[in-house]
Amino acid sequence: MLKQNCSHYWNSNGYAVAVVAVVTSQISLDGHAREIPFDWACYIGATESRITSKDDTIRSVALNGSKLSQAHAVALFPQFAEVRYRK
Repeated sequence: MLKQNCSHYWNSNGYAVAVVAVVTSQISLDGHAREIPFDWACYIGATESRITSKDDTIRSVALNGSKLSQAHAVALFPQFAEVRYRK
């Protein structure tokens, strides 16, 4: 299983805010080298932008952010609407 992140990011008034979709993928077993989304979850959080980079903020939110409801997550990342949402 592979994990990848897809994110929205804003920097405002000294705070870096990110909403991150963490997608777990599996490798197709049909003879083609491609990843298939298995499940996903979405998290929101913030850091102080003067001490963290965009990449650090996204990583921090993916690990420590507050989980969004499936409805909110799909509104922000409609490309994953058909993928199982991790409970």
